[in-house]
Amino acid sequence: MVVEVTERAVAGDPARLLATVAQARQAGWGVALDDVGAAPASLAVLPFVRPDLIKLDMRLLQGRTTVEAAHIVNTVRAQAERTDAVVIAEGIETIKHAREAVAAGATIGQGFLFGHPAPLPSAMPPPGEAIPLRNAPPTGNPATPWEVVASSREPRRATKDLLVEMCMQLEHQGLDSAEPNLLLACFQEADHPAGDDIQRRYDVVVTHDRELVIRAAEPLLRRLVPPH
Repeated sequence: MVVEVTERAVAGDPARLLATVAQARQAGWGVALDDVGAAPASLAVLPFVRPDLIKLDMRLLQGRTTVEAAHIVNTVRAQAERTDAVVIAEGIETIKHAREAVAAGATIGQGFLFGHPAPLPSAMPPPGEAIPLRNAPPTGNPATPWEVVASSREPRRATKDLLVEMCMQLEHQGLDSAEPNLLLACFQEADHPAGDDIQRRYDVVVTHDRELVIRAAEPLLRRLVPPH
């Protein structure tokens, strides 16, 4: 059994989506992400869903080849390489579409080239190849981002003025990037003093480990409330 979610749902309500994905995996189901490429900005959330199957939107094969389409295909191929996800191509209607699907990394295809909609046979043939599914994550209360990174990296001490500049640099790096990205941040309560304690010292962890960053960001992403 595979639960299929649309790429648009990833960016629309990521907290609810991640909860649904977790429930599906606890039930032993697979997760497929549909229409990948229809909303390129949500590619940034792809590593959090970690789908077992990634379905390329048909417009990537049927439309004109563009830099944006090539970027989407390369992002999907990178995700599939990291996680062993299966790439599926939709809308294959010609031999040319099939060849482009293979070049894009797809190993499964669907479309009129292989058959038109029709009633299912009374006895379904066995699948030719099993699709590997990810294991369900361990249950329990999610750790805070600090608990995640501090358990894997040694914290260092830094003054508040240095910490502020480091945070601003990271924010600008995210805003200036041409790549779709996700920027999550926590802020102290507004009534906390922010006066002359510029030399106050904090424990700090800075990491460029992709998987560690994703694991640290997940508790924040699960708390996001969709805009009304």
